[in-house]
Order: sequence, then structure tokens, then C-alpha cells
Amino acid sequence: MKLNKLAVALISTGLMAVSSSSFAVTATTNLEARAGLIGALSISCTPLNFGVFSVDTATTRASADTVAITNAADTRAWTTGGGSAANTGIAFVNGASNGNVGRAVCDVAGSTAPAATVLTVTFSPVSRQVNLSAATSGVVYGLKAPNTGIANLQVTFNQPTGSVVVNAAGAATFQLGGTLSIPAAVSTDNLGGYRNTSGLTITVDDGI
Repeated sequence: MKLNKLAVALISTGLMAVSSSSFAVTATTNLEARAGLIGALSISCTPLNFGVFSVDTATTRASADTVAITNAADTRAWTTGGGSAANTGIAFVNGASNGNVGRAVCDVAGSTAPAATVLTVTFSPVSRQVNLSAATSGVVYGLKAPNTGIANLQVTFNQPTGSVVVNAAGAATFQLGGTLSIPAAVSTDNLGGYRNTSGLTITVDDGI
């Protein structure tokens, strides 16, 4: 039997449609995204504690007294004035009420630099000096707030001793001492606790 051209064309078209649909496939997979969060490079430091001094307010000393705490030990020593014949009337208060004399301890964490990387340590201002101000009662060694804050009660922090190096955990610890200058004239109204909460910053940089 002969098929006409139209019938052949229809049969051919139908076969092509069946063939196409029989080979259509789909594939599925999950998409994945990743991100990581780690702690930023950070530094925190405990206060530098010079402790408590007894001052004879009836005496004007010949000059300011300076007392130092080195980076090596939690002890204080007069560097000028205190204890000299011209500067009697000022003394350390020792024992339980001395205010826990000691260095500032600085802890660095979160560095992603390789172990043994030397940190760059900078201060602002570069002089590392700051004036102490009258503190709120009870905040510093339990002392009252001064009636009148004394001017030029100044601290100069030391530079770190040697290089500050991060370990394999990205951390480092170093100590800072400093020098306290106590003005020659101190009045009864000046007695009390002093501190600074701003005015001097320390920055560490691991180069990353």
C-alpha cells in the first residue's frame, strides 16, 4: 500500500517527537558557600599601679618627686626627690593598703601573622605621657575623690623591653612600667585617688 506524502511526513514528525522526549534528562546538586569569622587583632592592658603615698601637706618640697616601676618587676623606687634631705614629707605606704603596686600587663590576641612575627608597638602621643585626674570616690585603692585635683600629676610609660613577638596561637604578652612625677606642693584638698581613662593609647600592628 502506498502512503501519500502528507501521511509520511506526519509519521516522521511523530517519531522525532517520541525520540526527543525519551532522551531528555535532569540533574540536581546542592550549592555550597563558605565563610569564616575569627577574632580581630586585639590588645588589652591592666593599669600601671604606683600605689599609695603619704604626703605632708604642710611642707613644700624642694622639687617634684619621681618614682619608677621598671618593666622587670612589680616594685617602685624613688628616682629623684623622695627620701632626700630636701624632699622629706613624702613616703611610700606599704603593706596591704599600698594599692597593689605593679606593672601594666598587656595581652595581645587574634594575630594571623606567622609565629615569631615581631609586632610594631606605637603610642599616641609618642611622648607616652599622660596627666592623672581626680578619680571618683572608691575607684582608686578605695580612696576618696580629691576636693581639688592637683595639676601635673604626670605618668610616663616605658617602652616594651625588647621585641614583642607573637606565638603560634597569635598571642603575645608584655609588661610596661613607668615613671610618676608628684608635684612639690600638695595641699589637703589635693589628697585622694587619681587615674586616667583616656589621653594615651597603645597600638600593635602585626603587618597583616
